[in-house]
Amino acid sequence: MLTQVFNLLLALANVLITAGGLSKDWNQLGMMDILFTLVAVCWIAGAIWLFFGGRLAWCGSLLGVGTMLASSLTTVCVAYALMPTAQDPTDGYGYLLIIGSMGVLISGAAMFGLIRLRKELAGKWK
Repeated sequence: MLTQVFNLLLALANVLITAGGLSKDWNQLGMMDILFTLVAVCWIAGAIWLFFGGRLAWCGSLLGVGTMLASSLTTVCVAYALMPTAQDPTDGYGYLLIIGSMGVLISGAAMFGLIRLRKELAGKWK
């Protein structure tokens, strides 16, 4: 139950961040905007449906958490790669590293919890 609530809260936060990041001009939407919007919709639908049980809901939630993990890892790698070119400590790469690391930890915990929900995948973790 705790994993499902945590997943729902993450999905709600992702929907709010995605909705806030969309451009006001619909002619300026890029492929990344469309992709993250579709993932956010699938994730929130899967997170709600996960309370009623269902393998497809679990897959939708895992898609959202996996996307969050991948984008957080990308943020960490980009911040680490660009750190030597920083001219000033306030360039923001340290903040990117901190935020990306927090995203990796949060999404890693959510992925671990989602895998533990499926008894056939959890194995000896119980």
